[in-house]
Amino acid sequence: MFASTTTMFASTTTFASITARFRGRPTRANEGRTRAGTGAASFEPPSSSASAKRVAELRAALEGVLGSDEVRAMRKPELRKAYEALISRKGVEMENTEGIGGAERVEAEAKAEASSSSMRKPRTVMSSKVFDAVGVSSEEMEREVKSNFSGTELTFLGTSSGAPSFTRNVSSVALRLENEVWLFDCGEATQHQLMRSKLKYAKITKVFITHMHGDHIFGLPGLICAISGARTAYAKAHPTMGKTVQPLHIIGPPGIRQYIYSSITYSRSVLGMPLIVTELRHTARAGTPGPHVSVDPRGKIFMGEYWPDNASEPVPAFKDAGSWAKLGADGQMPVWTAFNDGTFCVRATVLRHPVPCFGYIIDEADAAGRLDPEKCRELGLPPGKEYSMLKDGHAVTGKDGRVIRPEDVIGAARPGRRLVHLGDTCDSSAIVALAQGADTLVHESTFSSDKYHEALFKGHSTARMAGDFARQVHARSLILTHFSNRYAGGVNRANSDSDDLGVDVDDGEDDTEDMAPPDGSEGENIELHHMHVDRLVEEAAEAKGDSRVIAASDFFVFNIARRETFDDFDRCKGNREHLFEGEQRTLPDTVIADDSGLDGGRSRHTDRSAARSTSRTRRPVAGRAHARDEKY
Repeated sequence: MFASTTTMFASTTTFASITARFRGRPTRANEGRTRAGTGAASFEPPSSSASAKRVAELRAALEGVLGSDEVRAMRKPELRKAYEALISRKGVEMENTEGIGGAERVEAEAKAEASSSSMRKPRTVMSSKVFDAVGVSSEEMEREVKSNFSGTELTFLGTSSGAPSFTRNVSSVALRLENEVWLFDCGEATQHQLMRSKLKYAKITKVFITHMHGDHIFGLPGLICAISGARTAYAKAHPTMGKTVQPLHIIGPPGIRQYIYSSITYSRSVLGMPLIVTELRHTARAGTPGPHVSVDPRGKIFMGEYWPDNASEPVPAFKDAGSWAKLGADGQMPVWTAFNDGTFCVRATVLRHPVPCFGYIIDEADAAGRLDPEKCRELGLPPGKEYSMLKDGHAVTGKDGRVIRPEDVIGAARPGRRLVHLGDTCDSSAIVALAQGADTLVHESTFSSDKYHEALFKGHSTARMAGDFARQVHARSLILTHFSNRYAGGVNRANSDSDDLGVDVDDGEDDTEDMAPPDGSEGENIELHHMHVDRLVEEAAEAKGDSRVIAASDFFVFNIARRETFDDFDRCKGNREHLFEGEQRTLPDTVIADDSGLDGGRSRHTDRSAARSTSRTRRPVAGRAHARDEKY
């Protein structure tokens, strides 16, 4: 035993780099390439030969303690765990191990670790821990993250691009309001993510889809059925609430109607709630299209479209970079109003991506100032119903006959918030004018700046591009999301279980991008591309010019705090009163077609007070809309 212990300790220099890797101390060979998320950092091997060499080193280090036969039976993950246990257990550091007792303790603990790891259940997405969000040091942003709910709160349900990983699901972000939840994109397994979060999917009233790539829409059919079941069950359990079931409104790009119609119809799914699907379609003229028409025999699924609020030129082709830059400079981009209830206004405009893609701007109306009860008492007005009258803008008379006006006791208006959520994009210039002064900007950051040309080719952004855009629009806070799986996520956590944080990964690169790069860059050293998202945050912060940048992780919650006074960011928003004036747009008018055939039929308005319409209505036919859905 003394001999084996001596042999192993003599190998300290030989395996110094291995020790540094597992104990989180980067060497020159692996500096900047470690995977975060665990106190024992890990990384991807550059090639199969390098991986085999590393396995041989691990086995050589362990054979002197565990025996050659036992070590040869171990696979690479088990070797990693046994070696880590060998060097990290309290009281068994190499320089502190004394005599045969220390060596025996090392051997016993290493065997126990190897045995437990071989019997452990396979890791799954549902059992994996998630990474922490990563940001540069910013006390103001830290306070905002930890602040209490104030009416608008973001929960990131998926932050990966292309395909999920053990620690990141594909794209989906939930915006929690006072009494409802809005969802932006719905990648596969979003329903599972909602179950793991503190949100209730029965509260979801609207789903905004940015574009039709699978990692943003594959979770929709299942979520629709789950929401329908939850609302139907609630209605049955509360008969006093009436038989009306709240509808679900889905708004998205061309093709969303055909996708939902096909998935719900051909799966024979029966919905117990109204489902309203709206396509944002570009037309040569501005205006209001007709009502949404039912497309199923039960009159539960309604489909229609919204047109732009303004007349605009056709949207350029993806490869026409010059026209996209001109579109943003001239301000001639089409703008859709997707929702407006007088308190919140949601607008959409186009982004440059290989398929039609939208960015959404959510504006909140300015709130009235707060009533000062001290001033009221000074003016001889005790608490009572008069306070409510003052808040509603009415003057009241005190007991001494003095007339008290609202402006006497109510402070200045409080600024409404602006949230900008962008889909996949490699040019966001069209939305610059609409996004000014954003309190929170959610921007994709698929690549680091050294992959700039690949990002443009695939229609994605680098972290530096996201930071540049945030600076252009004077965004208060920038939240990065939609990371390539080549970037590890999260900060090091010494008390985390490395088994749940992506340590045991396949030897090859899991490149989930859907297109090939324009050159032969895939043959480069893969290990160079595996790094922390910390690097992405640093690049974005440098481009933005301040430290209010954070890389979101799954289940990261960010409260968009309401501010009491206007500042420079709020003044950048400009006058927004026109957004909330005029006609409101909440749910579109719907029409139930009498004929259940797919080729159209006579229709009647769901509003019984309205006159019956005898006009023929055309419904989407399977396969007919496919050719035109490549354009806006």
